[in-house]
Amino acid sequence: HKNIILSLALDIFSYSNNSTPSATMLRVGSSLASRASRRQDAIINHRIAARSLSSSTTAAPDGDITSTSRSRWQFLVPPSPKQRLLMGCVSYDPSVGQIWDGIKDYLTSSSGGNLPHFDFVLFTNYEQQVSALVDGQIDVAWNGPVAHVMAEDLAADRPDGALVESCGMRDVDRDFRSVALMKRDRLEGGEATVSAMKGQTIATGSTDSPQGHLVPVDWLVHTVGIDDANIIPHEFDLGKHGDTAVGEIEAMKAMLAGSEGASGALVSEMMYQRGLDGALDGIDAEELRESVVQLRESPPVFDHCSFDALVGDHPSDGGKST
Repeated sequence: HKNIILSLALDIFSYSNNSTPSATMLRVGSSLASRASRRQDAIINHRIAARSLSSSTTAAPDGDITSTSRSRWQFLVPPSPKQRLLMGCVSYDPSVGQIWDGIKDYLTSSSGGNLPHFDFVLFTNYEQQVSALVDGQIDVAWNGPVAHVMAEDLAADRPDGALVESCGMRDVDRDFRSVALMKRDRLEGGEATVSAMKGQTIATGSTDSPQGHLVPVDWLVHTVGIDDANIIPHEFDLGKHGDTAVGEIEAMKAMLAGSEGASGALVSEMMYQRGLDGALDGIDAEELRESVVQLRESPPVFDHCSFDALVGDHPSDGGKST
């Protein structure tokens, strides 16, 4: 192949000077023309076959294709906006796609959800997912709490008065909790109360994380009244709203190492427990257990991920009531 390309390059250079094509050029040109012709014929045949299969697909009175045909030809007959059920998910980890592949298999099966037109689409951040939900590009969004509030705010600007409503959530996402941690040697008189955070440097997760920053910082400043603490967020994977928890892990590392003078941290109870269990890379479980204390007070519990949908007539989906 190298020799043919080199020969062709030399022939082209020669042709540009002599205006006489060589045998190599003619042979390669003929081959390329033949391939292009075969490819065009294949495209035409594929289109004819697709039209034939599409037209032969039987439809039920409601416009849906029959169950016998559906399994074979559903991708040749895209569902209408009224038929589809398209859900958005943020891909914060490679496992997200695998999880929803399995759920899709269940929901589309006759023995499962019996939703033949259910599908999902992955987003890289919640901002795009919320926009897609409010614009009617998706029907349901698996939103975190921050994304839920964003969706409510955006939906309020819709002229049709549609509202965002949570359809449900997993039991593990109910009563989510954050915790306040302090280095043991920074407690005054050994009292493990939140007052120990006054005037201290506190590490947190990403600023868009509800569990690693937003809820606990708001609690510390506005509920407890400690507004002189130096809050140092650890920004990672912004747009995923703390789902990767990398910022929380880095916050605990900073507290243990005393980085930037950090003597405490505000993180989720889930990530703190994983640290104690030795399940977090870079965090020594024994050191965390011996040198850090969970304060008696903690931020209020809140609900985490839920399935959000717009309630009301949706012009972009053919008037479907979601």
